[in-house]
Amino acid sequence: MHKKILLLIIVVPFCIGWTSNPVRNTAVCTADHEQKRPQLVSDGDGGAFVVWEDSRSGSDYDIYGQLIDSAGRSKWRAGGISICTAIGAQRYPQVAADSSGGFIITWFDRRNGRNYDIYAQRINGEGRIQWTANGVAICTAVGDQYDPMPVSDGTGGAFIVWQDRRNGNDYDIYAQRIDSSGRVQWDADGVGICTEKQDQDNLQAAADEKGGVVITWQDRRNGKDYDIYARRIDSSGRVQWRANGVEICTAEYDQRGPRLVSDTMGGAVFTWQDKRNGSDYDIYTQRIDSSGRVQWTANGIAICAAANSQYDPRLASDGKGGAYITWQDYRKGSDCNFDAFEEQTNFNLEICREKHLNDWNIYAQLINSSGRVQWAANGVGISTANIDQYKPQMAADGFGGTIVVWRAAEKENDHNIYAQRLTSSGKVQWTADGITVSSAPGDQYDPLLVSDGSGGAVVTWYDKRKGNNWDIYAQKLCASGRIGDCPPRRPR
Repeated sequence: MHKKILLLIIVVPFCIGWTSNPVRNTAVCTADHEQKRPQLVSDGDGGAFVVWEDSRSGSDYDIYGQLIDSAGRSKWRAGGISICTAIGAQRYPQVAADSSGGFIITWFDRRNGRNYDIYAQRINGEGRIQWTANGVAICTAVGDQYDPMPVSDGTGGAFIVWQDRRNGNDYDIYAQRIDSSGRVQWDADGVGICTEKQDQDNLQAAADEKGGVVITWQDRRNGKDYDIYARRIDSSGRVQWRANGVEICTAEYDQRGPRLVSDTMGGAVFTWQDKRNGSDYDIYTQRIDSSGRVQWTANGIAICAAANSQYDPRLASDGKGGAYITWQDYRKGSDCNFDAFEEQTNFNLEICREKHLNDWNIYAQLINSSGRVQWAANGVGISTANIDQYKPQMAADGFGGTIVVWRAAEKENDHNIYAQRLTSSGKVQWTADGITVSSAPGDQYDPLLVSDGSGGAVVTWYDKRKGNNWDIYAQKLCASGRIGDCPPRRPR
């Protein structure tokens, strides 16, 4: 009897799954030193694969990952398995599902000297590395290559896009395709997607649901202000649309921070923050078809042009050719002047936040496939609580609605995480101003989420509850607005 009790004491910590306590949450990795910047993708069965950068070695950052099942249990080695532990720094991982139950991870990598290169790895659903140890070289051209983003090609490989300085001091956009065996398919070091003069950066990419990928970026070819451009790569690997990209928005003044989702028909819906009025940022959107033709009003439709500025939009497909869009919003507070700091947007958002605590709210809007906004003018308030709220992220809930998560500052260096679910009619489904996802002590930072396929979501973030170092945590959100284990939901 005593032996059986002892066995339970040993085993239970490794079997702990989701918790309903927002102060506790589910630890993904609490190894020594820093674990930061998690990314995640659905495992297709109610769980998620999480990947992050990790300095447990005590020197440079490496890349680690963990598979969390639908019950919140870590399926692989405690603390995660190593994806890349090569010499030098490996930073900012991104991940895509490989369509075969595994995952493709990309990162930028300094193993070859002072400049960053692009590497990738594939891991199967059992946690076994599939390609060369420490990753396959995607691009080792001269100069720096940053911010790779993988998109599944539907056949076990991926399209990988990144920003690239091989041609001098300005950023260009390059891409490569890698097959399921880890062999690059195009020219060594990739093909140019956009090599126009000046900077092309802040790229994003999304599967087009036709076996290809649509890529967007902010672009300074026309002067000091950014515009928005895009290109498509089809399922055969042909780069399409106008050379160096089609114009999504070239309105006066600054457009930046583009995001996109598939329109399910080979095109995409885009959103960005836009300063065409000359004084503050608003939120705009555009749709483009599979042939690269703009579908809505030239230079986009205003999603929100309320007082003061709106920043940092994110979007999720409505499954019908339109999109849900969310953003952080200053309409009730004093505005910020970005003109002096336009090269450091994220840094300036933090400066602005400190000056105007409690001014930031979270709003959302739905635009349909015809380009008509569906909810109240300038959006529906997701949270207008009297605390500072920002960095919303969004995912479709799989049942015609959407879930939004964000972080909120209860006080300096003490950010918590909240979430809300909306129906297609714009009605909030959970507690007013959001349910509490995590209220642990210290900072909970930059949450991301994926749908669990049952009307809820899996959320991950990096977390300082244990002191000075960051760790990785996760939480399950149920369709009902509960956190923790969720009851099965019958299919629609």
